Amino acid sequence: MLRGAVRSSALRRAAAEVSRLPEFQEAQQHYSNLRLPAALRQLERVQQVMRHVPSPPVRLVASGALALALRSTGALRRESDVWVSASTLGLEPPLQLHALSSAAMCALHRNDGPEALRVCEEAAALYEAEAEADEWAAVFGVHRALALPDEAGSGAGQLESLLAALESRADAPPAVGVARLLLGDKLAALGRADAARPLWQRNVLPAEVRPSPARGGRACEAEGWRAQADAPAEPSHEALVLAVVSRVRLGRLAISELALEDAHDQLKCALQLCETRVGGDGVLLHHVVAELAAYYAAKPDPIVAEGLYRSAIDGLLSGKGRCAPTLVHARFAVTAMNSYAEMLANLEWNGAPRTSEADAVRRDIGKVRNDYAEAFPDFAQEPLVVDPWLDVLLDNDWLASE
Repeated sequence: MLRGAVRSSALRRAAAEVSRLPEFQEAQQHYSNLRLPAALRQLERVQQVMRHVPSPPVRLVASGALALALRSTGALRRESDVWVSASTLGLEPPLQLHALSSAAMCALHRNDGPEALRVCEEAAALYEAEAEADEWAAVFGVHRALALPDEAGSGAGQLESLLAALESRADAPPAVGVARLLLGDKLAALGRADAARPLWQRNVLPAEVRPSPARGGRACEAEGWRAQADAPAEPSHEALVLAVVSRVRLGRLAISELALEDAHDQLKCALQLCETRVGGDGVLLHHVVAELAAYYAAKPDPIVAEGLYRSAIDGLLSGKGRCAPTLVHARFAVTAMNSYAEMLANLEWNGAPRTSEADAVRRDIGKVRNDYAEAFPDFAQEPLVVDPWLDVLLDNDWLASE
């Protein structure tokens, strides 16, 4: 689900109860420090303990936390098994919808659109009678749009209908920003960049921007919201992530149109938001640095671009083995390394081509993909239908304390 969009009181109470366990608290600490094997051991212990508790919500939280950690390690088949088992817990419809939403995300991560669509159909039979039916319809509408193929524009059509329904409401749910972003992605893929641009621009936070003379765009206020007397309340973490990712989209589009000044403004603002507002483990920051490297490659300033690519990739991969600590790191790293290898393949050093260096980067890509083989389709398959940042916006944080 969208974090904070539909979080039932029963789930909150169950999360608070499970979070009292010392093993769960240790797992939270290990997970936040990217020590995933240690987190998994504690969460498997938590699930064993909770298996004997006669409370389906508590058992669901224990299962969900284990599933979240498994996804981070790329063990998507095991995560799928957890959600299959959760379906037998005898959950009331609101809690079953939480489990189905995460199961749909698991299917999307496996690039299994048909399974995600099946889960969405199962959910539709449950949420129509719920008080939060509109919110759940929005959540599963986004899942469904992600699962639909893009060739005939069916995913875009689903999102257009969903967005029209969401924006007609006086109290638009959090899904509206995600729908705008994803609809922009699908329209851009169909060659409709002019239709995508205003959708991404609407995710830029009003208090985060000021008019820019270039191309009628918007540039970042370095001082942030608190420096403005009329600034609204601090935006949610989800709204900030949407703003960052939307600016990255706008930056990419500007690069493709050779509007490099506008691209630089968009990407620098995304970087400032990551540094001053988003926080976290920095994985999104490294992604933005890699996108900024693409700007310098297009400028062209390959020396600066190479330094930024190396910085981003070093931040996403750790240790001598160049391993990605989580699936999100792996996906961002593969994207950055693909762009870096492409740039190297077109460069020379003292008159000699740098193709051997590009080949070395591609070997690193193969290693990362192999480490997370369940999450990456074969090279001959269609691209992934889910971006790394979507977990923050579309799924439940099962390791939260409430």
